[in-house]
Amino acid sequence: MAREVAIERYDQRVADAEAAWAAETAELARVCRSAEAAAEILGWSVRELRRVVKSDRERRAAADEPHAGGHDADA
Repeated sequence: MAREVAIERYDQRVADAEAAWAAETAELARVCRSAEAAAEILGWSVRELRRVVKSDRERRAAADEPHAGGHDADA
């Protein structure tokens, strides 16, 4: 039981770190006002940077929806 709890805590810390990394990457792109400039700073391809920014945007949108799709069923 303790091992499963430790694994879950570790997985959550990794997920939190990945989310923070994506948010910081998206913030860099916003500050630069250019995906191309941010990608050049990071040494990434523009495609990879845009993928990370898109995943951050989707994660934030999902976090803002408390009942993702559930409240429309009652309407």
